[in-house]
Amino acid sequence: MPGTVTSRRPAPCSADFALGKPHADEAGLVCTYKLAKGGYAGIIKSLQGADWSACKGVQFWLVPDGKAQKLICQLNSNGEDFEVDLTQYAASTQPQLVQLPFSQFKGKNGGKLDAGAVQHFALYCNQTGDSAVTTTLGFDDIGAYR
Repeated sequence: MPGTVTSRRPAPCSADFALGKPHADEAGLVCTYKLAKGGYAGIIKSLQGADWSACKGVQFWLVPDGKAQKLICQLNSNGEDFEVDLTQYAASTQPQLVQLPFSQFKGKNGGKLDAGAVQHFALYCNQTGDSAVTTTLGFDDIGAYR
């Protein structure tokens, strides 16, 4: 995916990302989220209005650490954020191929995702429970699928 990757987080939370080996010998994106109680952090990939209208959805490999924090996959189109909750995947420690049809993305303002004008892709982690936590998640082969 072309574009810039940035992080978004309110203090004192953070999201650090780097190329690494989230699973076996495979290179991929390793994200370490440091989350205060009630906090969140995310990484955002600018897609500059990518046209994914010929695709069915988004897919990627996820290597969770089993800490079961709330994990959100977000797309933005036409100024609205659309999200899918992936928390059920974050409770495992096994690598998993995650496929998310565009129809699963729910608009924060009730809109409909326009796959022909995708502005960004983001992965947010939200702290759950009673104390701060550091969680590390691996991602690989992120992209739209047909």
